Amino acid sequence: MRAAAPRAGRARCLGSRGWQAPDERLRALGDRLAPFVLVYREVAGLDAPSLSIDNAAGIGAVVSHLAGHGHRRLAYLAGPDGSAGNAERLAALRALAQAGPGIELTVLACGSMFEHGHAAAPRVAECGVSAVVAFNDMVASGVLTGLRELGVRVPGEVSVTGFDDIPFARYTTPPLTTVSIPQSELGRQAWERLRGLMNGEGGGYNVRYQPRLLIRGSTGPAPA
Repeated sequence: MRAAAPRAGRARCLGSRGWQAPDERLRALGDRLAPFVLVYREVAGLDAPSLSIDNAAGIGAVVSHLAGHGHRRLAYLAGPDGSAGNAERLAALRALAQAGPGIELTVLACGSMFEHGHAAAPRVAECGVSAVVAFNDMVASGVLTGLRELGVRVPGEVSVTGFDDIPFARYTTPPLTTVSIPQSELGRQAWERLRGLMNGEGGGYNVRYQPRLLIRGSTGPAPA
């Protein structure tokens, strides 16, 4: 999201989806980029308001749900290497796998788009996991389609979860269990903070949103 600013340069909202710069790079460029608002990530030591998601809490809810259904062998379809959200979700999964009794985690390089998830379906089917945690809903939708084409039943043989709760997630076959984040609220808050910075009023306080798990038909008990 961009708007004309009352100073040289442009006001911006920078997020982990479209802006993949490392934290140290953002800190080095902070003065040149200002005014801006960070969306979907936090950077310590950076003088800019941030609106982020508690990725660890979202992943924790997913793993708790899957473990409660008897799943112990999980695959993570990883997002782009430069994504801060992917790094946080992967770190949370690895920590939970280490702490959880008997949980085995397989990490599969994937991406962020439907076609990436679709291409990963054969590897999911071959690695013997009972549940997939996808980087986002687009990847989850792709792997759902790919598994169906391979004759793998979801959730009868493999359960699948996503992240974001995009509008399409409830219309997949089966409907996608996913982590919901308040995207409209994030957009509204980002614009309000950016407008405040542009008007010399300050960017307000940082916010870290707590996501919630929406359980739909793509998850069920682990196969015997």
